[in-house]
Amino acid sequence: MTREQFNNLPPSVKEDYINAGGSISTAEEVSTQTSNVSPSSLMFGSILASNIPSSAVESLSSGAGLPEGKRGPSSSYPFQEEAKELSKEGSPSFVPSSFVSSDRDILFDIRDPVELLSLLDDEIASGRTTLHDWQMQFMYDFAMGGQSDRTPFQAVVRTCNGSGKDKYIIAACVVWLAMRFKDAFGVVTSSSGQQLDRQTCRYIVHLAESANRKWGNIWRVNYRHYVCEVATDAGVFKQYIDCFATDEPGKAEGYHPTRFNSKMALFLSEDKTIPDTINVAINKCTGYTHRIHASSPGLPQGHFFDLCNIAVDRKMIKRVTDVSPESYIQYHIKASDCPHLSPAYLKQMERDLNGKDSPAYKSQIDAEFATTNEMVVVPYTYVWRCMRNKTVEWIPEEHNKAGLDLSLGLAESVLATRNGNKLLFLDCFRFDDPEDTILYLIEKFKERQLQHRESLIFGDCVGIGAPMLYSLRRKGWNNIRFFDSRASAFNKRVYKNLIAEKWFSFASLLKQNQIILPYDDTLQKQLSTRYYKLSDGVIHQLLSKLEQRNKGYLSPDRADAVVYAFSDFQSTFVSAAPEMEVEKKEEEKEEELIGNFDTRLWANSNSLRGKYKVNEGQKDFSLLEGELEQYNLRRKLNKV
Repeated sequence: MTREQFNNLPPSVKEDYINAGGSISTAEEVSTQTSNVSPSSLMFGSILASNIPSSAVESLSSGAGLPEGKRGPSSSYPFQEEAKELSKEGSPSFVPSSFVSSDRDILFDIRDPVELLSLLDDEIASGRTTLHDWQMQFMYDFAMGGQSDRTPFQAVVRTCNGSGKDKYIIAACVVWLAMRFKDAFGVVTSSSGQQLDRQTCRYIVHLAESANRKWGNIWRVNYRHYVCEVATDAGVFKQYIDCFATDEPGKAEGYHPTRFNSKMALFLSEDKTIPDTINVAINKCTGYTHRIHASSPGLPQGHFFDLCNIAVDRKMIKRVTDVSPESYIQYHIKASDCPHLSPAYLKQMERDLNGKDSPAYKSQIDAEFATTNEMVVVPYTYVWRCMRNKTVEWIPEEHNKAGLDLSLGLAESVLATRNGNKLLFLDCFRFDDPEDTILYLIEKFKERQLQHRESLIFGDCVGIGAPMLYSLRRKGWNNIRFFDSRASAFNKRVYKNLIAEKWFSFASLLKQNQIILPYDDTLQKQLSTRYYKLSDGVIHQLLSKLEQRNKGYLSPDRADAVVYAFSDFQSTFVSAAPEMEVEKKEEEKEEELIGNFDTRLWANSNSLRGKYKVNEGQKDFSLLEGELEQYNLRRKLNKV
């Protein structure tokens, strides 16, 4: 070290340097010793000696951060006689062997991303910016985990807004990985190109250019593509970082390690907005050693929510190696964990986001999953639990029952078949011709064992559904019940119509965890995105299917069919729906129906109309016609 460099050190570091056996040379002596050293190596040495923080200088003076066997006062790091300058234009920078580990897989001996930032980020090096405890915890865990693809480090980082996850978690870790490990490969994706360019990529470029200024041109920086190319005594090594923003699943497939057993990391930034199809495609990328899903929380649905529900809380384990290889570790970061978020900012958010109990405040500040101001009938958590919970007991019934949502053309028609509290089948189909739909349904009715008269099939009779249901009734399917979603609700003070009341009744069953649903991704989304609004402040009214589509939500075809199927389901665990009139014995019905039937008398008599109630009180002429047909048939048979 030259006299000038020594004079620039803090007093405490000077003392430690001398005590450790460090030597001070004149500028001429250094010039003679390093005549064959590349300019980038000299720059690297001078910056390390004068510009890094005292703590980093102390650790380097004692040999920390150097390869095994080259630590201690005898090392003249970073000036080594074996350093060579590659004069050919465009050649990769040569790194002094004292800075390259003897380990065949390690390139730069920088132990973790925290140490990398202390070397490359001037704000952190100067002490003007400090890393938070949770940021350092994650970086240390990232460095410790992911020893191989058999024991990958998999994490979900659920943070408040403004936590610095792109800057200090994703960018710092992926740059560290590419500089520490030979042939390393990092992949970063986000659904937002602006998010990627203005945050993650911007800081990757910042760290890469900082490394180039201090250690020579080891990084090639292109748009969303970065290469760390380094020449050592052992050869030339290239490490890559690829960033992309896309909603095309095909572009997320096919990423694999550069070579066998080399490091590969997958980072999904603002993961809540990444389509589930991208996440499925990412699952096809094999051989990774690190996988990070980082995001602020949004609605309680989707793969990011699912991962947070199954992940192990970091606070519950001592070290990352304590979890099984297939497990994810969750880092739940609130605004209270981020001292850089000022009290004034928190007070402003409390004011602007309608208080601490508002969904927006809980999401942005407390990093909690919450709904928006739009209200859903069935929270996603209940649907998710009923599709995955194996502890619910199946309570079978003697006969299957079904719900039927009918449509033509592009929209789905759906037949949902249940037995007791268990949904057995979900048949989804599309036909342009109503006759094709009817023929298909007849086959499905038989296949799903819906022939018995007590195997009630509740079909939507609004719109195109009515004529098809009438046609099925004429073909002998008298167990079909017409479900008019527009009919009045029993509790008119709370619900706009029958369909709203039935949806909320079904939500109660899910909340009580009484229903067994098979896993179906589309059904899961439809059930958890059925929105409603309040009329006159108290009347619950579902958004129409047209309103759902206009807001970008899924049309609830499958969900409606399931609700129809459970429309007459009674549970002992929830408050019972208004009791249906007990069906009278067959002999009593025959006595009441004998004689001339006067439709005007029936229409003007409340007592007669009350005898023909189905769908919990909704009038249905088709049922009356069916009963008359059955009665007349029995009367004819008795005369024979």
